Amino acid sequence: MSLWTYTHPLLPGGNEVTAFDIFSSDPSWHINRDSFVLANICEYQTIPGDPRPRPWSGAASLQIKAIIPQDDGHLIIQAESDWSTGLPIRIQIFIFD
Repeated sequence: MSLWTYTHPLLPGGNEVTAFDIFSSDPSWHINRDSFVLANICEYQTIPGDPRPRPWSGAASLQIKAIIPQDDGHLIIQAESDWSTGLPIRIQIFIFD
């Protein structure tokens, strides 16, 4: 099992499904069509002086709509927010290999 964290500065709002194409050149990242992958999503915030973003739960509803592993090692994750503006998000990816 491996755990990866993916942060993105903006998930568009307004119930628009957004696809993130995630790829890692790390040899421990083993993705193909048979991979078993789970993911969770949350907002994040940055605190001045702290280099790592912190998980945050605001009033927005966030959803992972689909997780689509590809034979070429890419992972497509589709996500959606019901918030009217974009939100910074963090997706944690669990790969069972």
